[in-house]
Amino acid sequence: MKSIIVALVPVFLVACAPGEEPLLLGAKSAGIVPLAAPMPGQGIQLGMTKTIAPGEESYGCRLFQVPDDGMFVHEQTVYFGPGGHHVLLYKTPYGAIPEMAETGALIDAAEVHDCSEGVTALWKVDSVLGGSEIMDHPGMLRGLPEGVAVHLPGKTVVVMSVHYLNASSEPSVVDARMNLNSIPAQDVKMEAGLLYLDNQLLHVPPMGTSRARMRCPVPSDVFIVNLQSHMHARGLSFSAEAFDSGGMSSGIMYETQKWLEPPVQSYKPFMELSAGQTIEMQCNYASSEARTIGYGPQASDEMCQLIGPYFPRDERFEACANAGGVFAAEWIGHGSSSGKKTRECLECGIDSPDYVGCIYDACPAIAARVSAAVRCELARGARACAAEMNALAQATCSK
Repeated sequence: MKSIIVALVPVFLVACAPGEEPLLLGAKSAGIVPLAAPMPGQGIQLGMTKTIAPGEESYGCRLFQVPDDGMFVHEQTVYFGPGGHHVLLYKTPYGAIPEMAETGALIDAAEVHDCSEGVTALWKVDSVLGGSEIMDHPGMLRGLPEGVAVHLPGKTVVVMSVHYLNASSEPSVVDARMNLNSIPAQDVKMEAGLLYLDNQLLHVPPMGTSRARMRCPVPSDVFIVNLQSHMHARGLSFSAEAFDSGGMSSGIMYETQKWLEPPVQSYKPFMELSAGQTIEMQCNYASSEARTIGYGPQASDEMCQLIGPYFPRDERFEACANAGGVFAAEWIGHGSSSGKKTRECLECGIDSPDYVGCIYDACPAIAARVSAAVRCELARGARACAAEMNALAQATCSK
């Protein structure tokens, strides 16, 4: 897009000779060591470079289309330079690179463009395909067993998203690349998926602390390869815990106190989860800012996400859906509000900045009733949820 202030130099590298390292504009002057592309027939490389002005926070996106015959991605290798917060790759439902964003704006999507409002504000997204939020780490999609791969059908359109912050006093040339290393179709024994649990109902009060807890069902037996979290600068700690069908803890799956470059926990042997279990993730926050902070992709916002490859793939698992395919997220409060008080609070409406606070001010015992009402309002609007709201009003905090 010509209107973007920073200089943008897009790259899509797929046809390099064996051992050849394509040179990106600015790479030598910035002292960047490029990531070599896969050997021909063994994958493709996606890439973006851009020059970021001093003090600028940059969100760049670019859409790519995989080869006509599709590919089975067995692993990824990710590279990004200093100042990078993360590089992510998403799968879209498009059959061709669109000429118009979901907002109605005309965008040359095959070139680097600004996506500061978030990838999903511009493009439809089906699932996450990997990436990294740690410099010098190979990427999320690693460690799959032999014959297990993520399937990308022919002509699949993907979105590469890059988040950078230039905290220096000089312009910075940044380079982000991702190799999708593939295996032949005849070698594939099982399809893998990428878990991406995203709690969008969170808030951090001015000069205060808060907690966001969300549970998702495990609709079928799966094996987790690795896990990592994602938060922004108000994040104090993250934990993910598994529970059995009776609500008893099966143990902590993942925890960290790092919001920046959180560790990747690999499981050897793989972590096995069974149908009927649930995963609960919790993010704890503290803010020194005199404003309420909500969910969003920018550094001024917050996030609470759990990410990692698993197999065999089950789209319900990735969508926080139950065995019937219905969205089944459950948000767990840590306050003392009864069902009646919570219902009255939720009447402020989903668009109110106080709405999320109502959810977490509820006592834990009524989480199921609160969540049923919230899921209904998210899907159908408040006027269609009288039954769920009436049921919530009858819920009490006593066991």
